[in-house]
Amino acid sequence: MNLVVFKDAKKFDEEVRPLLVKEEAENNLPLGLLDQITGGRYEDSFLAVMKDQDTIQAVFVRTPPHFLIVTVFDEGKTEEIGQVLWNYVQEHGIHFPGFIGNKKVTLPLAEFWKEKTNTHFEVNMRQRIYKLDHVNDIDISEGKMELAGPEHVDLVTEWILGFVEDTPENPIPKDVYTFDMDSSYLTLDSNIVNQGEFEPSKYPICNIACTNIQEVWDRFGQLGIDRIEQITRFPNLSYFNFKDPDGNVLMMCSE
Repeated sequence: MNLVVFKDAKKFDEEVRPLLVKEEAENNLPLGLLDQITGGRYEDSFLAVMKDQDTIQAVFVRTPPHFLIVTVFDEGKTEEIGQVLWNYVQEHGIHFPGFIGNKKVTLPLAEFWKEKTNTHFEVNMRQRIYKLDHVNDIDISEGKMELAGPEHVDLVTEWILGFVEDTPENPIPKDVYTFDMDSSYLTLDSNIVNQGEFEPSKYPICNIACTNIQEVWDRFGQLGIDRIEQITRFPNLSYFNFKDPDGNVLMMCSE
């Protein structure tokens, strides 16, 4: 068994598409990526097949820096496929952060990689694939699409929590905190996606009003937010300074 790597995306597409479309629902992700790769959207894609003589046993598609998408046609050959793939990445200095595919294949591959690298792995997302075979006629709803507003926060939150419960994937980055401020919402964002060099403000760049400053102080402590000082209390005003994830100083105050 040997690994054949393709540099020509269109030749790769011609080679593997007829095999992938046999189980189109299960292989919708690699098929969709191939459409985009052949269309020129991605560069430096990793496209390969595992061959046993002239028979393709597995298909690999990856757009760096994402996970390697794995399709194996004979699950009984997964161990042998993993060994050949491991030998290739070691020889060429390639790193795969993880695998995407049928769990009957990806879990054994992850276990194999775990033993080889002496590290651990975790399942990031469990997804089900549904195939549409029949459509029933239904009455069309008289409702209409509506832009979500502040009044829908509880409903959207319920949907997100339901998603997190069904899958281990958290759609909200850990670098973002959102607080309900009654008439508005306060979001503290580390801006991790667009990081750049900057000098954090050493003095409060704004003050934020709240109704119960002790409650906010306690909540910030639970979230691990850097509170610079204790609450300063005056007869008609109380406040404390804290830092956002970028190190800027902000002030929380209440009457």
